Amino acid sequence: MQISKLIVCGTLSLLLGFSATANDKFKRKIDIGQKSELSLVGCNIVVPQKTSKVAAFAAKELQNYLSKSFGTQVPIVKSPASKKVSIIVGNSTTARKYGINIATLPRDGFIIKTIGKNIIIVGKDDPKVDPVRALKNRSMWKHYYERATLFGVYDFLERFVGVRFYFPGEIGTVIPKHKTLAVPAINITDAPDYVARTYTVNEQWMKRRILPKDATRMRRFNTYRLRTSTSYIPNCHGLNARGYLKRYGKTHPEYFAMMGNGKRALSGEPTPQLCYNSGITDEIYKDAKAFLEGNSAASRGVITKWGAVWSQASATKGYYNIMPQDGMILCQCAKCKPLFAKGKKAASDAIWDFFCGIAERVKKNKIPGYITTMAYPPYERVPDRKVPDNMIVKLAVRGPWQEHSAKMQNLEDDRVKRWGEKVGGKLELWTYANKFSKLDIIGVPSFTPRCIASYYAKQKDYILGAYMESESESFYYHYLNYYVFSKTCWNTSTDIDKLLTEHYKSMYGPAAKIMQDIFESFEKKWTGKIFGVPYNSPMGPKTAPASDYQIWTQIYSPAALKKLDNDFKQAEKITQKDALILKRIKFMRQKFLEPLQKASKKYFSLKNKISGMTFEVTPKTAENKIVIDGILNESAWAKCGKVTFVPLGKAKGKRVATTLYALKGKDKLYLAFNCSEPQMAKVIAGKRKKDDSSIWKDNSVEIFLNPSGDKKHYYHFTINSEGALSDAASLKKGSSQEENLKWDSGAEYKVAKNKTSWTLEIAIPLKSLGNEIKDQFPANFCRSRVLSDVKDYVIYYSWSPFLKKGFHDLESFGSIILNSKGTMKNLLTNSSFENDKFSGRYLGKWYGLNAKLANQSYSIDSNVSVAGARSLKLSSSGPGKAVLSQAVVGLKPNTEYMLVYYVKLDNVKPNGRYPGVCANIWDGKNHWLPKKWFSGTMPWTKQVYKFKTSAQKPGKKFQGIFRLFLSHVTGTAWFDNIKLYELKK
Repeated sequence: MQISKLIVCGTLSLLLGFSATANDKFKRKIDIGQKSELSLVGCNIVVPQKTSKVAAFAAKELQNYLSKSFGTQVPIVKSPASKKVSIIVGNSTTARKYGINIATLPRDGFIIKTIGKNIIIVGKDDPKVDPVRALKNRSMWKHYYERATLFGVYDFLERFVGVRFYFPGEIGTVIPKHKTLAVPAINITDAPDYVARTYTVNEQWMKRRILPKDATRMRRFNTYRLRTSTSYIPNCHGLNARGYLKRYGKTHPEYFAMMGNGKRALSGEPTPQLCYNSGITDEIYKDAKAFLEGNSAASRGVITKWGAVWSQASATKGYYNIMPQDGMILCQCAKCKPLFAKGKKAASDAIWDFFCGIAERVKKNKIPGYITTMAYPPYERVPDRKVPDNMIVKLAVRGPWQEHSAKMQNLEDDRVKRWGEKVGGKLELWTYANKFSKLDIIGVPSFTPRCIASYYAKQKDYILGAYMESESESFYYHYLNYYVFSKTCWNTSTDIDKLLTEHYKSMYGPAAKIMQDIFESFEKKWTGKIFGVPYNSPMGPKTAPASDYQIWTQIYSPAALKKLDNDFKQAEKITQKDALILKRIKFMRQKFLEPLQKASKKYFSLKNKISGMTFEVTPKTAENKIVIDGILNESAWAKCGKVTFVPLGKAKGKRVATTLYALKGKDKLYLAFNCSEPQMAKVIAGKRKKDDSSIWKDNSVEIFLNPSGDKKHYYHFTINSEGALSDAASLKKGSSQEENLKWDSGAEYKVAKNKTSWTLEIAIPLKSLGNEIKDQFPANFCRSRVLSDVKDYVIYYSWSPFLKKGFHDLESFGSIILNSKGTMKNLLTNSSFENDKFSGRYLGKWYGLNAKLANQSYSIDSNVSVAGARSLKLSSSGPGKAVLSQAVVGLKPNTEYMLVYYVKLDNVKPNGRYPGVCANIWDGKNHWLPKKWFSGTMPWTKQVYKFKTSAQKPGKKFQGIFRLFLSHVTGTAWFDNIKLYELKK
């Protein structure tokens, strides 16, 4: 038995607001004759006067594409002509005269039928909606209305004219040219297999990068032409939209979840965390009852940002959603804690007792309508208890991109099957074919039509449909994903091989094979290599997304990109005679290949930058005794090497200082953190046991060490501000990781708290870090500020400014130099400008050319840096030079050196003789690095130069001066992380 079909056309026909009939078991009917009989060239399109605006809009769409296909305007008239073929659009007296009854159709169903010289296209349409106005409205709610006649028109254009709506516009819409075209006898009654068939495109990406002109209208057009859902079942985080914190926070704090620190979750509105073993359950029931019985939100005192209203996102006619907020906190009160302590299945069952309890009360009191929720972590497991039949469940599963991973997909498919059987098919899926979190890999196509078609078709016996969350930085990466998703959800028997072969042929003509190979290589790379390679973990089978290193050196290596470039060139070469097809191929080159090339270039550029992030650990002498008490009062800390942290990413808001100090003893690595915190009273951290897996959620610092340098096996320490520690031996799996919390570092540590800061000292035994410890190895240090009120504050900090994928982004770590023996020593001091303040023209051992300059200035910039928290800023508003210098101690004559520095420019323009920005070594003669000075605007760029010093003149002392120049320009330059090394032979 196909559950979904019975539900779509039987029980669910009532559920979705239209009448059930004797023909509950709807069967698709496609009856098309073999002989062409009615010529469409010269036909009329008929829109009767009393038809709906939806039908009138459908007729305009039909007119548009027939006219383009025939090369002549097809007229729209009000009544059929006896001697012409007439295509009658919408519910008309002619249709009814011939016994066509749309009352028997399921939602979105339509009829296409030939009767004499008439072709009738008709379905149920909303009589109140004007599609022309709706397409201009950005609100998603304005697009949930019945428009089955329009769907019938699109089916007719596709089936009999050959039009293909891959995506809006000339490039993505195929319109065959016809001098003659005739259709056979037609008797089609069609409706979708799935009621729910929706996908999303990120609005910001759509507006800014895809269709900048009239983007909203074109986006909606795409969903119309792909025949997506016209109804909405609210099923996501509904309890967010009731204003419970404002309604009950002061009077009933016991309604809210108790956190691990013993405090109630009385912040976070509009998304509060609730206790479902409190009186809030009765209030939730009363809210549901009021809505389903047609009472106002004001009658229950509901509070939202829009006022006292029922949010359409969580409550629509006949449906009321009671899903908790995202990232649900399991309440730790006396009633809840014993339930949740029994394990994940018991915790899930306890939450389903709440869901089902509300639904049972609604049913018992004969309140019409459905209670909806998602099956979502931590309550995604199928409960043992009966689920009431007035519930609709939306199950969150990863979805189609796991099709290549048999173990993972089998687990998910089994869960879909068990849920579908549990709720009698009243199951919708929420799936994630989206570039999110670790899959947010800019420039890499996530083009995967085959696995999408396969996945949604095979679930047909258990679901009523699906929502595909599918954000990407480019709409075009997913255009065919959307197309096959919509076709499969409409008809689960769609032949995907036939559909794709047709797509490439109609889009690319003689280059179809080449282009199909290109695009299918994108799918194979994404699903088989990038999305996640399966592996077995202690928690069961998992997948790990590919790392940047794997993507750009192996999967989309320079050689692989070269092959793609040659393939596109070959496709362009053989389509020179067809301007439109050639235009399509060049368009796809621009949208697919060029972003890959740009991302590859950026990766190798960033890799070069990261290589310059180093931190030399100061050797600890015997007399520098460190007492591990959390208080940084030993002189050794003041004298040792230190680095400061920068906000992670492009964070905005108030910043606080974080300084890390490092010493190396005979058998231990000593680290100290000084964490400034002006909001100490608002800090959130628990007194946890060692290796509590949730310590990272607290106010804390984290240490990452990869002593072997293999960028695979590393050690991870997390210490919160209450002095709780977890230490783990970690293993990198692509861009994910496994953590073994059973590993014990034997570290000694202590935290101390002050009024405006907290500090940490930790001594890590070197023997615990493995047998192979490199003199220089990858490492990073991070900080998370967890406050009860985080408004206006930067929360995440890192030593390495290059992190892209969270704290565990091992490829973007800097390096610490544990043993400087054999490593190159920097001849410059304070080369990242972390120490000292300007006193006139002096900054420690740095000194300016003049004490006061009319047009030039020197300063330290604490908001712009590439290493640590500060950089040097040189500015100029007119003629003259801003020069900062440092004597180079130990510079040798006739010796090879390497200079490495980072420079950033903003609007640097010539303003005199010898203009530009550069670095310089003077040793009796000038070494300009570079010889051609910089100007214009430039992001942080790493500069590397080798040079040989001059020979020493007899009788003169050899000396050197290093200088940074901003010469005869207007504009600003920043310098940071400057290293001058002697190159050993």
